[in-house]
Amino acid sequence: MSPRAESRGYKQMKLYYVYILECADKFLYTGITNNISRRFLEHQQGLHKNCFTYKRRPVELIFYMEFKDVNQAIFFEKKIKKWSRAKKLALSNSDFDSLHILSRCNNASHFKNNTSLTLGLDSALPDKLEFNRIFESKKQPIELPILKEKNIDLFIKREDEIHPLVSGNKFRKLKYNLQEANQQEKTTLLTFGGAFSNHILATAVAGKLQDFRTIGIIRGEELGKDLAKTLASNTTLRNASEHGMMFEFISREEYRNKTSNELLQNLQTKYGDFYMIPEGGSNEMAIKGCEEILTTEDHQFDYICSSVGTGGTIAGIINSVHVNQKVLGFPALKGDFLESEIEKFSTKKENWKLIKEYHFGGYGKYNDELIHFINQFKKDTQIPLDPIYTGKMMFGILDMIHKNQFPKESKILVIHTGGLKGIEGFNQRLKNKKTTLKIV
Repeated sequence: MSPRAESRGYKQMKLYYVYILECADKFLYTGITNNISRRFLEHQQGLHKNCFTYKRRPVELIFYMEFKDVNQAIFFEKKIKKWSRAKKLALSNSDFDSLHILSRCNNASHFKNNTSLTLGLDSALPDKLEFNRIFESKKQPIELPILKEKNIDLFIKREDEIHPLVSGNKFRKLKYNLQEANQQEKTTLLTFGGAFSNHILATAVAGKLQDFRTIGIIRGEELGKDLAKTLASNTTLRNASEHGMMFEFISREEYRNKTSNELLQNLQTKYGDFYMIPEGGSNEMAIKGCEEILTTEDHQFDYICSSVGTGGTIAGIINSVHVNQKVLGFPALKGDFLESEIEKFSTKKENWKLIKEYHFGGYGKYNDELIHFINQFKKDTQIPLDPIYTGKMMFGILDMIHKNQFPKESKILVIHTGGLKGIEGFNQRLKNKKTTLKIV
């Protein structure tokens, strides 16, 4: 953290780190520390001759995870010390698909008695998804030359770290919807989305964790003609299916009329009574959840920036900002319809603005410059961005800073709304186009 940031009242939080080192002999060493940089140097330089890694140098840091609570860190270290090498490598590579498979019990009788599959991390992480408490995500400072040059403080609120699969605005939007479904004594959740929808996967995982049956109405009837082939090539739908979601594939024409009484009545006849969550998850319950993204500690920032899809997330942020703050939204879609959608749910009218110059052609559109930017930003900050929402937003923010569109000494908080599981599907699209571009 920069001295300038500290002088403005940002207090460094005490953190603990669980880490994995790969030694020269390929042994994977797991440890815990409150200073990851210092501890790695101690291992690498062999400062302690009695250390297990002393004769196994050089070592490489392949994974670490931050914890605010030392007891949670100790719990997690003990947990992964018992893991196989394959599971540890899957964790270090963020390969949750492989970790899922490796975490299945191999005892046949036990497996038959537990047919509902869970992601390996669900039982391993101490911060298992809990919808009944308030989550406060950490704020990570960004150190880039342009920020020092322009005298700007930039922080990212890491909502993407709430859960591997139900993170960011997806968690916020689902929280009170699932509580409402419980209060209505519903046992089934039904929602809508495209083939690579993060919302579809998040609903499947959250529903499983809360013991709901889940139904996904998916745009594109051709995807249902050979479901096995579709699941083999589509990680998003495969993961949703593994978490128990059933699919109904409908034509694009039907999908455009997805809220028609005729379609909903047909779905109710087929699947019984259900609690419906709209595409993208935005409704009054979702807004209530998104109002919890900001805390009183965030009142110190002059600008709050968020990507915009259906408008629900930014509406919640608008409702919860302090009187002296300005909200900037970066739409991923073309068009002027978003203002009216946001106004349906927002209670304040004068404290926000949409920045419409950075959609890169519309939803799902991109160019080489965007892909290179996302990769460079991750290299510089170790923070991943997705190409649909957060990548475009961050590109826009830094471009605006470069063009002096923020006053000097501005304090900017960026909301990382997650969406990182969509990178796999996006890279598959790039591969199908036979391009060398890839988000790393």
